[in-house]
Amino acid sequence: MSNISPRKRLCVFSMATQDALLDPGLVDHGANGTTNEGASWMLAQGSAENNDAQMIIVHPVPFSVGRKPGCGLQLNNRTVSGHHADLYLDRGQMWVLDRQSTNGTYVNGRRITEATPLREEDLLQFADMAFRVKCEQRVTTCQTLQEDVCDQLVFALLRGFI
Repeated sequence: MSNISPRKRLCVFSMATQDALLDPGLVDHGANGTTNEGASWMLAQGSAENNDAQMIIVHPVPFSVGRKPGCGLQLNNRTVSGHHADLYLDRGQMWVLDRQSTNGTYVNGRRITEATPLREEDLLQFADMAFRVKCEQRVTTCQTLQEDVCDQLVFALLRGFI
């Protein structure tokens, strides 16, 4: 027959990548071959109903917010402090930290005094400037297929291809 050991196997890896917008709370982290590739966090300002919402990508992190030039988000509003707040990531979770601003940072109407986690659709305010928190989740699905090379070779020999 063949002098190829039946222990030799060929593994064929099939990678299928799917980009999807998912609710971060619904992402399956590691089960069934699905892995979290990371997320893109954004701040939406304006009205989504009127299609005039402006999307600000929170990148790079840490991301500073304030009136001063050099802030990741420079807000030209007298109620916003020079270095008002910072947004940062910790294990995939976006957080906001007020930098002792004069008029405060608010999450869902509550003034924050310490680092606070943000979630999809939270209302985030820097003084009286309001934004809606958005998150796009990237998901990669991997599937592995294993085939026996010996079976393929025997089949090829029997059909006269080799």
